[in-house]
Amino acid sequence: MQSNSPTGPVPSIGAPRATRSILVTGSTDGIGRETALELSKLGHRVIVHGRDPLRCQQTAAHVSAHGFVTFDLGDRAAIAQGASELRERFGDLDTVVHNAGVFCKHRQHDHHGIEKSLSINHLGPALLTWHLLPLLRQVGTPQRPARLVFVSSVAHHRGRINWADLGLREHFADGYPAYAQSKLANVLFAAALARRLDPTTVTVNSLHPGVVSTKLLKTGFAMEGPDSLADGAATSVKLAQAPDVAGLTGRYFVRGAPAEPSPQAQNKDEQERLFAWTCSELQLDLSSW
Repeated sequence: MQSNSPTGPVPSIGAPRATRSILVTGSTDGIGRETALELSKLGHRVIVHGRDPLRCQQTAAHVSAHGFVTFDLGDRAAIAQGASELRERFGDLDTVVHNAGVFCKHRQHDHHGIEKSLSINHLGPALLTWHLLPLLRQVGTPQRPARLVFVSSVAHHRGRINWADLGLREHFADGYPAYAQSKLANVLFAAALARRLDPTTVTVNSLHPGVVSTKLLKTGFAMEGPDSLADGAATSVKLAQAPDVAGLTGRYFVRGAPAEPSPQAQNKDEQERLFAWTCSELQLDLSSW
């Protein structure tokens, strides 16, 4: 999805242990669409997500999805409404693959004044998770924990949380610093959240999907990637349903296996600071998780 991909075999996605109800965000294109397709082929009840109703409808038909939801991850009111719809229409949701992401070449902001990469790539998934956690806790069991999967990037190795200038007004450049910051936020947040959740009920992991010639890679990085769409989807598919990772939480994966994230991503103080800032920005109580 981004820059230099670690080498190694593409992971086996494994056979499903039992049918899951899986939301894949940003699944009308690229890696997300392939992830939804592969999960559906394995027999899972897949829920497609995107911003455009027609594309969601078309993708849902293409991948034989159970259904679809449409809302903007950069709009907090829309996220709350989308989560409510998910609970009402797909009440047994037990897995969320946070795949949606953007690369902004020019500085943009959401309705709350937050830089758009950080808003859509990090804050949106965090808020959606908060809204869905009661449902995930309700359906997750020691024999079959619910799962949260955050699609980050190898780009997080070059990112840093610029606490003095989160909007990167002075360091936006071509958009890469903002993108890398948001992908680092994914790993930091997933690790901090994993410590707060009982892994026998809900597990939380993050991953680098590979370097795939998606629209994001071509427009954001002006390059082609060596990995196929199937390669890029494989780790998400594995973390969403494979039995051999059922008990793992708080880990970062590359090509289907646990890997070392950046030193900053492993810093617990940084994880907690990012988690606290996220709650403050979203007006969520730290104890509400």
